[in-house]
Amino acid sequence: MVDITGKKLSAALSLLKRKDKETIFYLGSSSGFIAIGTARELDKIIDEISFQWEEKYRNEYNRVMGSFLPMAENCIWDRFEDPISYAEKIIRIGNQVKAKSNTFRRAIDAWTAFKPIRDRPVKEWYSRTSDPGITIIIPGTEIGPYWTKEEWDREHPRKKRSKDGNKKNQG
Repeated sequence: MVDITGKKLSAALSLLKRKDKETIFYLGSSSGFIAIGTARELDKIIDEISFQWEEKYRNEYNRVMGSFLPMAENCIWDRFEDPISYAEKIIRIGNQVKAKSNTFRRAIDAWTAFKPIRDRPVKEWYSRTSDPGITIIIPGTEIGPYWTKEEWDREHPRKKRSKDGNKKNQG
């Protein structure tokens, strides 16, 4: 097998599609696998999976910032407010922001640092010992929901062409 370490995932899949048509690849980053299939199958679905993760990070960012903005707006000085109650309000809001700062930071970091899966380099790859196939690890914090090929296949049934040429679900 050709060494794909350090190559962009898109280049690695392109190379593997030409060299290896049967091997099952298990693609993961932080924990679990985000996709499982042949190089051709991964190449077809990787953009959709990447979009789902990006959407998840964007939604989390918007949710977190949506809870932060009202706190910030409450810091606006009302000219009829007395200075003591205003200072108490600022301290109370500061404590709320401090309590949520880790949540804010994680959401901001995940959204701003997101890189499409196809553009990430292959960190490492190795033959699997538990079942046939090869594990490909890419950098990232995504925790994949799959551990086995059977789990992947249940949620992603393969499409097979019938004798008349139309696609139909297998399974």
